[in-house]
Amino acid sequence: MNAMTNRRIVVNVGNSRTTWAIFDGDKLHKSWSNQTTLSRSQAPDIASDLDEGLNGESVENQIVYICSVVPSASLALIEALHEQGFDPREIRLDMQKGIRGFYPTFGTDRLANCYAAYKIYGSKCDNLLVLDFGTATTISAVSSAGEFLGGMITLGFQDTLTTIGKRLEQLPVIDYDGSGDKVFDSVSPLSNSTRDSIFAGALYSQLGTVEKWVRKCKQELDNTTFVVATGGLSRYIGQHIEQGIIDAFDKELTLKGVNFIAQELEAEVVPADLS
Repeated sequence: MNAMTNRRIVVNVGNSRTTWAIFDGDKLHKSWSNQTTLSRSQAPDIASDLDEGLNGESVENQIVYICSVVPSASLALIEALHEQGFDPREIRLDMQKGIRGFYPTFGTDRLANCYAAYKIYGSKCDNLLVLDFGTATTISAVSSAGEFLGGMITLGFQDTLTTIGKRLEQLPVIDYDGSGDKVFDSVSPLSNSTRDSIFAGALYSQLGTVEKWVRKCKQELDNTTFVVATGGLSRYIGQHIEQGIIDAFDKELTLKGVNFIAQELEAEVVPADLS
């Protein structure tokens, strides 16, 4: 953390949205998001938001910790942050010591999720399952001893909806982010319109997949398993999912994970000897 501020800036660059947060220690002070494709053009606005979140403290050389699964977007963002006077640093798999066993191409967003789940919920169980409902839907397993145990990836709910319409000429494209459309608060498996049938099919496919995932993973794991869900659509999908599948919802899990990794990195920095 920069000596000029007591706050830490972290960023999660996702396929659809980039989410920003300012932390005071472990406490989330402020968060906001923008479309990932706009991160470069919105750099002045981002700098203004960061200035406000830092309460007027100097941003010169302020470190910004970045977790990204979109290399082209993060490169543009890093350039923009440099221009605004920040010190952007991208998180890599080898930058944390809490969890071992990740494969080389494991996404840093999933790394952050696993790390945060391990730090926050690890004492509650023998194993953790992390469900992330984003552009992709993923599940990641980690033991309370800090060992990555594997996982699965499939197409996310929102992209399932839009892909059906784009690939099948007579079907409409449905773009839904989990908010603002009361028509979809109650979804019938026996729908009477094309639009509702597509939505119900995509939703129940996602629910069936996730419920099956959790059951199969628990069969493979020994002892108690705690399931935490995150991602922009976690709350919406969670309200339809079978009771007892998910133990906790934590929409900010990825940001918290990046913050924990940043804390670990800062703890390793040896102060200069001023004697």
